[in-house]
Amino acid sequence: MSGAAGTGRTPRAVWIVLAVLGALVVAGLVAWPLGGWDTVTPSSARIPALHTGQLHRGAQLATRIEGAEVGPAYPDGRTPLHGGRVLTVTALVEDLDDAPATATDLAATIVVPGLTAALGDPDIRVASDGTSMGDLGPSVPTRLTLSWRVRTGAYRAGSELELRVIDRRPVESVLSVGTRWVDPRVAALWHGTLAAGPPATPDDAAFGGSGS
Repeated sequence: MSGAAGTGRTPRAVWIVLAVLGALVVAGLVAWPLGGWDTVTPSSARIPALHTGQLHRGAQLATRIEGAEVGPAYPDGRTPLHGGRVLTVTALVEDLDDAPATATDLAATIVVPGLTAALGDPDIRVASDGTSMGDLGPSVPTRLTLSWRVRTGAYRAGSELELRVIDRRPVESVLSVGTRWVDPRVAALWHGTLAAGPPATPDDAAFGGSGS
């Protein structure tokens, strides 16, 4: 009796398999008008574009990239001591944390993909007076120049450049007072055309420059 009664019921495992197959069919129908599975990208994997002058507000820093240029000298006219050219990015940066942002924090926020930085690069300066940037105080928007020494011919005025803006998340430090910024990720991409950088100043060029 029990065996006969059991034959009239569909096993639970079969229903589970049918439900999974049904979900896959529905998902496939949704994906088909979009071009199939390969074109369906999770929203979390899409990196937003950052336009020139547009604000990117991260957890630690707010950043506006204003442009990029390449030329024979740093913004103040110094030429690279060991030759090459200089790639410079100008950005308006504000520290959103209660503690000052260090030069290391600033250097790790704007990244040029594929660029191998020389020792000490980028050279970070306050754009208004050319002074070297140490710590950036909280809530003080400051226009900065970040300069990298690059090989001659590696970057040319008029060519396209990609910059990556990096965000990190805060965690309380267990070894010291304050916050550590961990888990760097690309939060925005900036694309723009490289402008021609400033010429070297005659006096500085005559002595081979004093840049890195």
